[in-house]
Amino acid sequence: MNTFLNSDLRLVKSSVELEVVAIGQPAFFQYWANAVDVLVEPTIFVYETFCRNGGTPSRNTWAAAAYDLLTWFQWCQAKGINWCDSTEADRRQFCDDYKGSISPSGENYSESSINRKLTIVRRFYEFAAMEGWYRRDMGDSLYEVGLVSRPIDSDALAHTRASNS
Repeated sequence: MNTFLNSDLRLVKSSVELEVVAIGQPAFFQYWANAVDVLVEPTIFVYETFCRNGGTPSRNTWAAAAYDLLTWFQWCQAKGINWCDSTEADRRQFCDDYKGSISPSGENYSESSINRKLTIVRRFYEFAAMEGWYRRDMGDSLYEVGLVSRPIDSDALAHTRASNS
């Protein structure tokens, strides 16, 4: 039985400090009808990458990273993919699905929001591979959505003008 695919995933902010959980750190939990358990790998990732030794002092950053991973894991569940069996093709499909979805505010998700999610997912899988939890290929690319680049103005004082006309 695959417990990942059959659970309801939730984030819970810790009110106590534990071995791999800082106070205020979001921890991943799997809920079933009659049981609850920690989803260990992403909880350790958030701790090691963002919380440990003040790596990223902002708890808002901790929460954003955890939420981005939760979104990925829930997408994997909806597609019937165990997180440890996912591939670069799955991450690309996640990107495509996100591009076509609507945010709670009724707008499309911005390219920077999608890129942030994809980057956190990629970082998680790099960490998971180093820990020996993941043995597949998540690919090399960090970003999937192209951001529009503005041309560089050759005028060194362009920033002082009221307009670019």
